[in-house]
Amino acid sequence: MNFTTNQKKAIETDGKNLLVSASAGTGKTTVMIERIIRLVETKKVGVDEIVVVTFTIAAANQMKAKLRKSLNEKATDPYIYEQLEKVDSCAISTLHSF
Repeated sequence: MNFTTNQKKAIETDGKNLLVSASAGTGKTTVMIERIIRLVETKKVGVDEIVVVTFTIAAANQMKAKLRKSLNEKATDPYIYEQLEKVDSCAISTLHSF
């Protein structure tokens, strides 16, 4: 996918909390998944060390599904496989359920 400058900045910024806010259909979920995958692969951050808060249950479920799919595609690495097994219990939820 070709990311915009702002999307790349969101994906590649390290060591900071991040708020992604944009209109529907602009790629927020894709950007967040790319950011999480990058952190898991390059920094060995566990999915259980990341908090992702969204507004709807559907969005949280969609994000977990996309994270699972992305990790599954890279699951030849034992660490990635370990993270894949933690997706169901990771902190991707609505603001209210968090």
